Amino acid sequence: MEVNRISVIGLGLMGYKIAELYAKAGYDLTVWNRTKSKADGLKAKVAESLSDAVLASDTIIICVLNPDAVHAALDTVKDKSIFKNKTVINYTAAGPEDVDKIEEVLKSYGAHYLNGVILVSPDHLAQPDTTFLYSGDEDAFKALKDTFEVTAGNIKFLSTKASVSSTLDLATLSVFYGAYIGVLNGIALSEAAGVSLEVYGDIFSAALPGFTALYKDYVIAIQNDDFTPVQTSVSGNLIATQRIADALAAIGADSGFAQTIAGLVKKANKKGYGDEELASVIKVIRSK
Repeated sequence: MEVNRISVIGLGLMGYKIAELYAKAGYDLTVWNRTKSKADGLKAKVAESLSDAVLASDTIIICVLNPDAVHAALDTVKDKSIFKNKTVINYTAAGPEDVDKIEEVLKSYGAHYLNGVILVSPDHLAQPDTTFLYSGDEDAFKALKDTFEVTAGNIKFLSTKASVSSTLDLATLSVFYGAYIGVLNGIALSEAAGVSLEVYGDIFSAALPGFTALYKDYVIAIQNDDFTPVQTSVSGNLIATQRIADALAAIGADSGFAQTIAGLVKKANKKGYGDEELASVIKVIRSK
C-alpha cells in the first residue's frame, strides 16, 4: 500500500523531529499541536483541530507527553467515526496497562492500532541502527513498513498484543538505568581516588563489548535453564559485589544501588546457587 499522507499529533522534541523527517522525505504532511507555533519551520499543513488532522490522512501518528495527554486529545474529537479504518501509531511513552486502554479506545472507534516504542533520542533518528519497536495490528505494520523506515533503520514487529512493545521498552530501559547508575557509582569512586574521569570513561567504554557478550551468554543460559558451564559463579561474585558497596560507603557515597546488587547475589548463594553461573540470580528476582 502506498502511503504518502501522514498526520502527526504532538510536536514536542520527538514529534517535531518525526514530522520533519516525513516532510523532508516528500510526504504530504499535516500536523496538529495545542500550541500552533510549535509547527513553525515545518513544511506541513497545520490543522485547526485534531479532527481536521485525522480527516487529512489515513495514517495518524500520536506523540504526546503521556497517556493522559493522549486521552485528552482524543476527547476533543466529537465525531469518533472519523477514526474508522484509519491506522493510528502511538509513540507516546506509556506502560503496558496504559497501552491496553488506549488500544481499547481507538479500536472502539474502528481504528487499526499500533503501539510504537522509540529507543533513541530525537537527534539519533533515521540512522541504520535506530531502533523502533512495534506491536498491535500486524497487517497495518506490514503496510507501513517502508514508511517506518524513514525514521529508523532497525524496525521490529514483536507481537499482535499491542502492549508487548511497551513491556520490551521497560525491559530495555532497565538495562540503561542499571548501567547508568553503575557508571555514576564508578565516577564517585574514581573522583575519590583522584582518577581522571576521561581515563575512567575510556576504561569502561573499552570493557562494554565484553560485558555485552557476557550478557548475551546469560540470556541464553536463562532461556535454556542451564546455568553450566560456569564463567562467573554466584559464589565467586559475593566478595566483588559487596566490595563495591563497601567502597562507596567508605567515601560517603550512596551505596544503596550497589547494596541491592550485593543482596541479590547473597540471596542466590543462600538458596544453593553458589556453584551456578551468575545468571542464576534470575531465580531470586523471579521469586515472590
